Amino acid sequence: MGQIRPVFYYLFVGFFCLLFHLHSIEAQILVRGKLLQANQPLADTRIVIEGVNTPTFTNQEGDFSVTISNDGYYSIRIYAPSGLQVVRREIRSGIYLNINILAPQNQTQTASPESGFFVQGNRDRTRLSRYTLTKEELRRFPGAYGDSLKAVQSLPGVSPATPVGVAPTANLGAQLKIAGISIGPPYSNSTNGPVVLRGSGARASKFFLDGFLLPYPFHLGDQASVVNNDFINGVDVYTGIFPARSGLATGGIVALRGPDAESVTKPAGHFNLAFFLSDAHYEAPLYT
Repeated sequence: MGQIRPVFYYLFVGFFCLLFHLHSIEAQILVRGKLLQANQPLADTRIVIEGVNTPTFTNQEGDFSVTISNDGYYSIRIYAPSGLQVVRREIRSGIYLNINILAPQNQTQTASPESGFFVQGNRDRTRLSRYTLTKEELRRFPGAYGDSLKAVQSLPGVSPATPVGVAPTANLGAQLKIAGISIGPPYSNSTNGPVVLRGSGARASKFFLDGFLLPYPFHLGDQASVVNNDFINGVDVYTGIFPARSGLATGGIVALRGPDAESVTKPAGHFNLAFFLSDAHYEAPLYT
């Protein structure tokens, strides 16, 4: 009787180990997938999955297979020729794992002629101190009253200065200040335009037209600009840091862009007549 008990004990332990081994075999999940780089198969590439001790390699077609123990999200380390890339994907039983990694930034991947081509690069950073307006945007800008250059006064950080006739001159203002009367800053019709950029003086900013200094951008009284609307192709407003070629300013820069000479192919013009504002515009190619 004493010899039978050890036999049953060993049989019970062996049966339990067999069940545990069968359970571990059933828990193994075989996952297949394909590795691509910019939609192209990546061959002979080492792949290491989190929790799996043995790495796997792709074949010539980019296919690979790996065995995991449980379903879930895994970190996948891909040792591509262009460098190490890490992706995180959900892996479960019966799923086909399709991994498409990015190409190096210094390369341009070209697809088949039927699908066109793909170009990858870094996006240009937006300059926070620069506002660019096209010709169409200037005409639709609210508060411009049909004047493209006056649209600059509606931009953030830009405010119109006091026009002629509303504020006194510097000498008169100083005399009134001594008398206890404060009316406002000097009039704004100076050689630098009637706009204030980020709190600077009206004389601290400059206007340029295709790189040339524009001494008087507005007529007397700041009612209208001296440049015809059809001649302004766009405007760049620098309220902070501006290019070195537009120097000699402590406030900001308003750079106007004229039309492209190659776009003028034939003579054309128009004439507008109004009670307060009239203008005329004519253009023609220099060489035909």
